[in-house]
Amino acid sequence: MILPLFDSHGNLNMVNVSEEILYLQTDGFGGLRFYSDRDELRALKLVEEWSDLLSREGFMRMDRGTIVNLKKVSDFDPKLGILEIRTADKRICLPATEP
Repeated sequence: MILPLFDSHGNLNMVNVSEEILYLQTDGFGGLRFYSDRDELRALKLVEEWSDLLSREGFMRMDRGTIVNLKKVSDFDPKLGILEIRTADKRICLPATEP
């Protein structure tokens, strides 16, 4: 499995966990640290970090806590500031405000 992890210098790396990670351990603050033979890495946990990573894949941050896959948006009402995502069995409406 390949995961996006920050190294100790703050650089984002795509890491093959099964090949590179020796062990995982909590950091005492609710976070999880991944240890390789070269570095201590941490997982993305903030919405800003995920937003930055996923923006290259067509995702957009809609507000402080919501990131949406724009490829899955079926409709947008700019007057109401609401976007719609349809699945096979339901309709999901989300606010689309400035983050």
